[in-house]
Amino acid sequence: MKKYHMMIIYTPIHSALLWLYGMHSEAAPVATVNTRAGSRTYTVISGDTLSEIARELGTTVSKLVELNNIENPNRISIGQVLKY
Repeated sequence: MKKYHMMIIYTPIHSALLWLYGMHSEAAPVATVNTRAGSRTYTVISGDTLSEIARELGTTVSKLVELNNIENPNRISIGQVLKY
């Protein structure tokens, strides 16, 4: 019998519970938000755009570009950690 592992992750970005099942060899991409005192970061996942991220974080694309020294706002990388 195959065992399945389940994790519940809550992110204020998506305002929902995400259920991840250990049924695949690769874990599903999960956006992470770090809101520790003095440190607010967001980790980019597949399909993210700066405008979408800015909207969900309550900021602007211009502010994200400035804070993260982004040369091309149309090009962000999966796994890139953004300050906001």
